[in-house]
Amino acid sequence: MKKFTIVEHLYKHIREVGVKTIFGVPGDFSLAMLDILESSNALRWIGCATELGAAYCADGYARANGLGVVLTTFGVGELSAATAIAGSTAEDVGVLHIVATPPTNALNVGSPLHHSFADGDLQRFQRVAQEIHNKTFTVTENNPLKTIKEAIHYWRTKASTTYIMLPQDIAVKESDNDFLPTPPLYEHISPNASKLISEFINKYPNAIAILGNVAQRRGVRELTPGLAEKNIPVAVLPNAKGIVNETDSNYIGIYNGKLSSPSLKNRAEGPSGRVLIGCTLADTTTGGLSHIFSSKNTLIIDAHTVSWNSRFENAPIKQAFIHWLSCSTPFAEEHATHHKESERFSKIDPQAALTQKSMWTILTQKMPEHVRIFAETGSPHYGALDSIFANDTVFECASIWSAIGYALPASLGASLSESTRRVVSVIGDGAAQMTANEFGLVDRYGANPVILILDNDGYTVERIIRGEKAAYNDVAQWQWRQLPATLGAKSARTTVCINSASFAESLSEAFKDESRAHVIIVPLDKYDATPSLLTMGKFLRAKAKLPSLEQSLSEG
Repeated sequence: MKKFTIVEHLYKHIREVGVKTIFGVPGDFSLAMLDILESSNALRWIGCATELGAAYCADGYARANGLGVVLTTFGVGELSAATAIAGSTAEDVGVLHIVATPPTNALNVGSPLHHSFADGDLQRFQRVAQEIHNKTFTVTENNPLKTIKEAIHYWRTKASTTYIMLPQDIAVKESDNDFLPTPPLYEHISPNASKLISEFINKYPNAIAILGNVAQRRGVRELTPGLAEKNIPVAVLPNAKGIVNETDSNYIGIYNGKLSSPSLKNRAEGPSGRVLIGCTLADTTTGGLSHIFSSKNTLIIDAHTVSWNSRFENAPIKQAFIHWLSCSTPFAEEHATHHKESERFSKIDPQAALTQKSMWTILTQKMPEHVRIFAETGSPHYGALDSIFANDTVFECASIWSAIGYALPASLGASLSESTRRVVSVIGDGAAQMTANEFGLVDRYGANPVILILDNDGYTVERIIRGEKAAYNDVAQWQWRQLPATLGAKSARTTVCINSASFAESLSEAFKDESRAHVIIVPLDKYDATPSLLTMGKFLRAKAKLPSLEQSLSEG
């Protein structure tokens, strides 16, 4: 009977949970593991340009697939991936991070090795990992398979960032144990949690539902048609846009604290109460923490708990949502909407130069249903918030972590999953310059997203907030039309749009042709912004006691 190495057991566990791809960059401590990976054919290796890009790809893959994996080498590799991994933690994305380390004897004696500070402390980076992952595991000679199974079990059931530190000598050792699949754990709602939810409903039967990004990550999306069936009024936080169909009559809009429309804000914060479902109440999701939610009439359904007025009970979010929805009474009245669906069908002058607003209008007109769209932090994110998407559009962003450069590699990772959704990415030129080196995945592995690069001469979102004329908001001007092919995406169709007509034509071609990636360059004025971004900028400028953008620009 064939004996499997320790790392083969790990690969088999990864494969059994439905992940078929590992992203990463090879390093000397991981080479033997990668030799075994290539010879086993259990998983596909996607070699990325940088560990940062690899971890972003794994994040995008996890959003499309449920879970994702990145493999890096000790020290330099894992630290390069750290910004992306921390983002996955902040955004509640289930990425497994495997780190190949020096051999056990070197770790035990503290050898002054490369990829370290050569001071004998080889545990330093594991301590960093403990701060940025939800949970870390260290594989040792003492029952390594047990540790691996515990790590996989945690990653699979919690769908949270998980770190496995695997020494290279242990990884390649053969095990006498047969491979034993890990049975999934089916979580159930506790009687006390059910009782708490029912008591809240009895007291606040007309509470509004507000959905957040954790609901998107943890399978609530597929259950949201039940909200429409019962006509329960539902709003979403900015990072959960698209989790419900925006054309449903019970959808009332995006709640964003003081940046919401006054009527929506009053409804969401009113005395009838609210049910917060998977909501992360950060400054970027609540209008600078301007939300006013009384604990007395707020039921919170989180990833693993339900709470109300200082009472907490354990309950997985899907089961808690199902119980709450089944016990809720249908609403009879019509709900006032706080979004402008008609703008999606606005007519655009085909010969007019593109603006942020017209670009998003045309994109939402051309974009079919069943698309996954990544909007980069900054202008793209706010443009998406001002748009109405076709039904069954999955909106992806990283507005809590807000590290720029995320959307391009994440969209490549998502397009390399087995999801049937076409992937779209909208990213500004400044952000794209951080991770454009991952364009090589297009030809090497067949990634086929539609990538829109907003060429607006730097950091527009920062100019709207502050430093509108400052040199620190400028970036080098790249020749974007030549860039994808130069970086290895020769098969991608790259176009530069001179007006609305050419943009509409490029989009039509891109959505018809799924055989390759499409890169669409959209030249825009550096001060052009959509209404949500201008409103946010006005809010933050007033808070900082700065003159308005218009006043500052008019002063020359």
